[in-house]
Amino acid sequence: MKNVVSSLWLFEHIDDENLFIFDCQFDLFDSNAGHNLYEQEHLPKAFYLDLNEDLSGKPLEHGGARPIPDSSVLKTKLQNFGVRSNSTIVLYDTNFYSSPRAWWQLKFMGFEKVFVLEGGISAWKSFNFPTCKDIPKSNPSPYPIKLTPKPNWFTSIDTIKPILDSDVNFTLIDSRNPDRFSGKIEPLYSKKGHIPKAINIPWDSLVSFDNNVLNKDSLKNLTKSFNLKDYCITYCGSGIEGAVSMLILDELDYNVSLYVGSMSDWISYEELPVENNIIKNS
Repeated sequence: MKNVVSSLWLFEHIDDENLFIFDCQFDLFDSNAGHNLYEQEHLPKAFYLDLNEDLSGKPLEHGGARPIPDSSVLKTKLQNFGVRSNSTIVLYDTNFYSSPRAWWQLKFMGFEKVFVLEGGISAWKSFNFPTCKDIPKSNPSPYPIKLTPKPNWFTSIDTIKPILDSDVNFTLIDSRNPDRFSGKIEPLYSKKGHIPKAINIPWDSLVSFDNNVLNKDSLKNLTKSFNLKDYCITYCGSGIEGAVSMLILDELDYNVSLYVGSMSDWISYEELPVENNIIKNS
């Protein structure tokens, strides 16, 4: 596995000097829930990264509800924790939901050894591995973090608009649940539906676990059934669920990018069309 580690692996390596663990628990509808869970218990050595405050920028008119943050600010924070350019970084959340967005952000910035814990803290606890309430001490690194970013992992409105009207051989994947994709419901944003040409592959259909381990054979069979093209772009509402899909597809060696702004960015442009299955009264 190139993007995930098991609880057993982490337990065996948790005392490695250059390994850093970050708790990324998050609730889409309660911004304080993740940090509260971290304070109640977390993995030994784990620092906390807040998806809204640390892993997203401030929302503006365009760019989506959770745009990419200022990388220099995030690098400084990580360096103050002790992280170096060559550190091994393990991210986790409650199960397997918000930590892939952190994985995407750090990989996009250029960190190479970044992994998500399969099954999150739930899987860790199922093995009766220890948790704690102690906040680890920061030990700032004296070495500046020097990274080579991966711009091809990032898709913006300026990229996605032209290729929708082109002959580029790609698949646009909406990672939200079918009711939000179809426009039956929309709990967060002003417009219901999806970006034209998108197909719906709910993020949780790609999180296939057998005994807390991702089942790659099952995932390969599933993704083949969708006849995915050579290049894939994933999106959702604000780049969280789309990051889960990107991690899985990257694990399966697809050429994939994340439209970070997702629907919350797309609908900020009044002129852009939204498709849905809502039947209008005549």
